[in-house]
Amino acid sequence: MHLVYGADRPVAQYIADKLAIPSAEPGFISIGLVDDDHNPIGGVIFSKYIEGEDILMTLAADVKRHPKIVRVMGTVLEYAFGQLDLPRVSAEISRHNTACIRLAEWLGFRLEGPKRGSSLMNYGLTRTDWEHRCELHKTA
Repeated sequence: MHLVYGADRPVAQYIADKLAIPSAEPGFISIGLVDDDHNPIGGVIFSKYIEGEDILMTLAADVKRHPKIVRVMGTVLEYAFGQLDLPRVSAEISRHNTACIRLAEWLGFRLEGPKRGSSLMNYGLTRTDWEHRCELHKTA
């Protein structure tokens, strides 16, 4: 599994296809995940960045076939809370993607409700909850 940077449009299209949603509007950055044959297996779009407040993550991944994605997502959250110094991260996940929902919940995201007019669910994770989760898993 490899991370891909600088391929925002293909990653956005992969996520749009997996979630059956329109492709992201310009003004986002992404991190893609590909397997050893360079086939897409996951991606994260960061959009709606509000400096010092929040960033929206839209996630699509083949978690069942590629469990290492869990570790990658932890690194992505470290980036958001560490380098971007955000107090909160929001996520949109398809209500039909139970593997991604389980991943988000395991990472500490909490369900905040459905996104109106779509099959996406809104999740949120605060820095405090993330730090608490990290402490729990250090001692476990």
